[in-house]
Amino acid sequence: YFDVLLEKLQQEDKTMQQAFGEHVHWGYWDNPRTTAISPTEFHQAEELMLRHMVEAAGIKNGSRVLDIGCGLGGTIKFLNEQFSNCEFVGVNIEERQIAVAKKAMKTKNGNTIEFVHADACALPFIEPKFDVVLCVESIFHFSDRESFFKGCRRSLFPGGRLTISDFVPVQTAGSVINFLEQTFGLISPVYGETRLDISVPKYRRIARTTGFTLTSIEDITAHTLPTYGF
Repeated sequence: YFDVLLEKLQQEDKTMQQAFGEHVHWGYWDNPRTTAISPTEFHQAEELMLRHMVEAAGIKNGSRVLDIGCGLGGTIKFLNEQFSNCEFVGVNIEERQIAVAKKAMKTKNGNTIEFVHADACALPFIEPKFDVVLCVESIFHFSDRESFFKGCRRSLFPGGRLTISDFVPVQTAGSVINFLEQTFGLISPVYGETRLDISVPKYRRIARTTGFTLTSIEDITAHTLPTYGF
């Protein structure tokens, strides 16, 4: 889907620019019964999703933030406009996306911004450097969530916070989806490799074995549903 997205952006497709020119994630609506959604409204819903995550992460002025799976840099652009005297680092496995992010980014408010080409499951940070790690709707593409958690734990200062948005299927649905994907390749042609065999109990186990404590969970499914209509 990034092949299509990047091609449309290069063609200056107005709808794509408004909806996905910065953020490539689901939107959040306070009123999920919303029906008529323009590209501008969808962009606003994407930013509301980020506000939700930023509040959960406890980001403030002076924070050192690592954004993993940073896409086109929209999250860091959002943070750069909202906070001051921060250090923002974006990590992505695809250099094309980093190139777009770098081109569009202008630092402000005394912040510093850096983009790093790296695998989320083999983070290059060998000692604590960040107060917060954000992972906005990309962890299901990672090859191994536990390796990702270990890298985050290594990268965070004591008391640091890892904040994630993920698709967590109900009950055993994730295993069924993974089986269908591995057998028939239903998702890969569009969305690439995805791993949805995750649950809240499994997240608790991963957190425990990698030195984290799962402090809060929020099911925002209902608030994201207008995304599908758009």
